[in-house]
Amino acid sequence: MAQQRAQAKKEAEKVGGGGSAGLKSRTESKIGLSCEVCKAAFQSVKMKQQLKDHYMAKHQAQGKTFNDCFPGEVMI
Repeated sequence: MAQQRAQAKKEAEKVGGGGSAGLKSRTESKIGLSCEVCKAAFQSVKMKQQLKDHYMAKHQAQGKTFNDCFPGEVMI
C-alpha cells in the first residue's frame, strides 16, 4: 500500500501535479508557436488553419506577410 502511494506521488511530481504546483509546466509546455508580430501563442503547430486564420484576421490588412508572423511555416 505504501509503495503504491509512493509510486503515485512520484508520477504526480513528474507531470507537474495540480493546483499552483503544476501551473507552470501545464501552461508553458503547451505553447507550440507564437506570432512574431503580436506574440499571440498557439498551443499546437499541427493546427495550421488557426495560424492562417490569425494572419488573415489580424495582420494581412496591415501589409504583413504570413512569413512575418510565422517564420519558417508554410501557409496552407
